[in-house]
Amino acid sequence: MTAGAGRCVPASLGEGLRVGEAGFAALVDAPAWARTLAAADRLPPVFSWGMIEVRLAGPGPVDLLGCVADQGDRPLLDAIPCVDERVRRWGTGQWGRALPQLWFEWDQARVDAPPLVWFGVDPGFYDGAHDGREAEHAGAVLGLSAAGRASVERVAAALRGRGRLLGVGTLGPRGLSRVRLFAQLPRDQARRVLVEAGYPGVPPLGEWLAVVPPGEPGYVQLELADGLGEYLALEVRQSRPEPADAWRRRLLAMLVERGLADAARAQRVLEWPGRTPLGPGRWLERSFHLKLRVAGGPPEAKAYLGFTTVQATA
Repeated sequence: MTAGAGRCVPASLGEGLRVGEAGFAALVDAPAWARTLAAADRLPPVFSWGMIEVRLAGPGPVDLLGCVADQGDRPLLDAIPCVDERVRRWGTGQWGRALPQLWFEWDQARVDAPPLVWFGVDPGFYDGAHDGREAEHAGAVLGLSAAGRASVERVAAALRGRGRLLGVGTLGPRGLSRVRLFAQLPRDQARRVLVEAGYPGVPPLGEWLAVVPPGEPGYVQLELADGLGEYLALEVRQSRPEPADAWRRRLLAMLVERGLADAARAQRVLEWPGRTPLGPGRWLERSFHLKLRVAGGPPEAKAYLGFTTVQATA
């Protein structure tokens, strides 16, 4: 994994949170911050990326996320509490380069329970290479039924040549018998791709399409039981560690106008990106992305404040 003129290196989530504490503190109340730090401090220093998830309007939990990437030396994962057999098999390299990274998500209300685990199923998630076997990888890692595999294959077929299925995970740790899919698709063909993938009804994309500029890649989260359900969340790609693009500012302004974001929180999100020196040739990069649930529940907007430790390579 690379970032600018450097390489993302495994690090402690707790250390990253403390470096960015001033920015986080403006969005997270003191008790939630203390719980988040305590959860991060129990984890080993194996994470190439970290994030906290915050609601942009109203009270809500603060969730912690961390990414473990295959960089040729897969870390030992047994030190992560409550990992399951699939994670251990990933750590042994059983699936090879087909599954290049794992994302863990700890719900604040369930920090002592097993985390949600997202498996990257596109070997080119970061470097652009692409093997076209995402549905096969998803079925193997999740042990899907025949109906479930057929549904994932339909999604992958709709994306083929236009987008890509990037990640899959089960919502079992939340007590839900569903699989969530994460996909990249072209903004200008988003509605057509979703209909071909089997999304029920007309995907509600209007306001998102009005703000996200043509040519910008879009990202969606979908939910699957035997077929695709109504749930639909829209995302935009991770920002760079520099002042936000004008269209991201417009998107946050739209969320404020709709009552889905507090104006002060939106401004704090815009102020988050940047770089913090950690020592010679080493720094913390800060970036964010946004997620908007538009179906399958009340409209809700979240920000994911990301941070990664980078080591210079040149």
